[in-house]
Amino acid sequence: MAHTDIYAKLDSYGVSYEGEQGAYVPTEDYMTLNELAARGGRIVRVRWIGGDYVPGRGKCYDLSYVHGEVNGQRVSITHLPAAFLVPRRQIKGELIAWAKEEQVYAKGLGLLDDGNFSILG
Repeated sequence: MAHTDIYAKLDSYGVSYEGEQGAYVPTEDYMTLNELAARGGRIVRVRWIGGDYVPGRGKCYDLSYVHGEVNGQRVSITHLPAAFLVPRRQIKGELIAWAKEEQVYAKGLGLLDDGNFSILG
């Protein structure tokens, strides 16, 4: 599927989305956020899905996956936080808390960069 085709497909299904979508890129290497930082890597994709409205909380999302990149190679980040039904306004706060648990700086890794977010729903 060509890069622009993903947007046509999402539109045809009526899916709302924000950020760069692109196709899912499978990875063979896995590491924790801490290992990514230690190897000089950066976050390149943070996928959130959902968008369901929860009374009293607003639109909420689940963290689907996080990808990083080390020396030009894409890796899947493991040990993701249990981030389910997170209100939109608290997404970055959840990521900061996770980075603190992993003893890394979220902003320095690109975990908070809006350009790395892919939001469906």
